[in-house]
Amino acid sequence: MKKKIIIHIFIFSLLSFSSLHEIAAQHKKTSLKGTVINYISTDSIGLYDALGRVKTAIEKASVDKKGGFEFKYNPQEIGFYTLHLPEAKNILIVMIPNTTVDMNIDANQGIITKTSGSKENDLLKIYYTHLSEATHIKDSLTKLYQSNPSPQITEELQALDQRWVAQLKELCLQNATNFTSSFLIENLPMEQYFDIHDSVVSSLIKKYPDNFFIKSKYDQISSTKKTALNSVAPEIALPDTSGNIVRLSSLRGKIILIDFWASWCGPCRRESPNMVKLYETYRDQGFEIYAVSLDQSRDNWISAIESDGLTWIHVSDLKRWQCQAGIDYGIRSIPSTVLLDEEGRIIAKDLRGEALAAKVKEMIEKRK
Repeated sequence: MKKKIIIHIFIFSLLSFSSLHEIAAQHKKTSLKGTVINYISTDSIGLYDALGRVKTAIEKASVDKKGGFEFKYNPQEIGFYTLHLPEAKNILIVMIPNTTVDMNIDANQGIITKTSGSKENDLLKIYYTHLSEATHIKDSLTKLYQSNPSPQITEELQALDQRWVAQLKELCLQNATNFTSSFLIENLPMEQYFDIHDSVVSSLIKKYPDNFFIKSKYDQISSTKKTALNSVAPEIALPDTSGNIVRLSSLRGKIILIDFWASWCGPCRRESPNMVKLYETYRDQGFEIYAVSLDQSRDNWISAIESDGLTWIHVSDLKRWQCQAGIDYGIRSIPSTVLLDEEGRIIAKDLRGEALAAKVKEMIEKRK
């Protein structure tokens, strides 16, 4: 009996050692290696999280005399990373768990010239190639225009921009399930090309349902759909400065301006005088401002309201960018405004200054 126990312990030890060895091997598996050309710096090159979640280099690698480099970092999920080359252009790449990617990089141009091991970096290479070609042509045309302005060169520049957009649209739609397409669509303004964003992200969320970046893109698309022009604005129910919950829907019947702002936002504070003037002009004519602060400090929030003389409705959950209202409305920068009619439908977004005043005046006059 004792002999059997010893044998079992021995077998278990072998299995445990084997498993640990496999885990160690997996952990040390090379994720990225390659060659960099046109690069003479003696400094090491760094691997960074492209989303900025980690500010310092995740890993550093030296470049040998032949330009060779190697990183052994193995990410937990597929994602975008930046190769930082001191005194040269940074390069965006994709890293995939347990996948070895090999690539050649041109430091002067900041592009991938050769890659193998992943379809994601293959697509990035194609993107970089198209971008390099378009940039070279545009720079040449711009120099010609500066020395001899002409309508013909202007037309050529416009045609170049149109071709570039067409190439991007084609790359995105033909590679909708390729992770890299989530970056490519960033080059196409969502307001103008929402259908392409929607198509790509809807495909990617099925393939990468738990990926941090894809989930954030999907949430943005979802909120954009909810806050499309002429749609009924999503409900907001947040506490005011006294702690009382104020619902956006309670203001129906008035023209409402939802203003996303914060005490720490310089452009928001500089817009305050215009907002004060707008409110004083139309507050007695059925106009109201519902200001949602993305502050975290209650004291700073209250102080900014009093200092700037903001006498309208103010609400906040003091969760900064985690504010649910900001998430629901897809707010990624402030100041940001959403203008509603009496039925709570979204009429305009991100208007400020004279453009906002003109639109409010137009809506007020329709009420008369």
